[in-house]
Amino acid sequence: CWKTVARNIKKKHSRPYEVDSVRKDGTLIKSQLIDKTFKWKGKNLRVSVLRDITGIKEVENQLRRTAKELSKERKTLSEKNVALKQILEHIENERQGYKQGICEEIKVTISGALRKLKNSSSLTSKEVAAIEMEIDIILARDIDLFQNHLAKLTPRELEICEQIRNGLSSKQISSKLNLALVTVHKHREMIRKKLELTNKAVNLGTYLQAQ
Repeated sequence: CWKTVARNIKKKHSRPYEVDSVRKDGTLIKSQLIDKTFKWKGKNLRVSVLRDITGIKEVENQLRRTAKELSKERKTLSEKNVALKQILEHIENERQGYKQGICEEIKVTISGALRKLKNSSSLTSKEVAAIEMEIDIILARDIDLFQNHLAKLTPRELEICEQIRNGLSSKQISSKLNLALVTVHKHREMIRKKLELTNKAVNLGTYLQAQ
């Protein structure tokens, strides 16, 4: 510290610099030393001002720690957003395949029966065609309903739905997503409510896997 002061004595002006100082009670503090040389009555005089900046340094250190934590949280959030985007894309792909799969299954099951009905009953071709149209309308309505249900779910609920689809228990989801177990249970209740499964004897995991 004082070697630095000695080096700066030769300069007319010196920039403020930091030094370690000790208070009368023995406490170590951070100080800022400012030296300035000027002439007064033909003599060179030097003035040194020592300022306690311990509080300022503590604030600076806290700001650096906060910035580091924010950077870490930003990175974590970015990773979660990527994972969530993948989940949403997966759900969208599943939704796109929903109509095609259901329609094919219904047509395979019913088309034969409709042909027999057309050939063996008094129903006209128009009436049979009307039945086929009604089936298509019902299928479309179910798909819209499922889509509307999904739209009601929050990103976190969609994330939990994906874990349930994968067969994870509430306890496993709690550990994986770093959530309290009671929070996971509340999310599951809300998901069932939004999917209109409340008070229905339908397993949530089985339901999601079927969609």
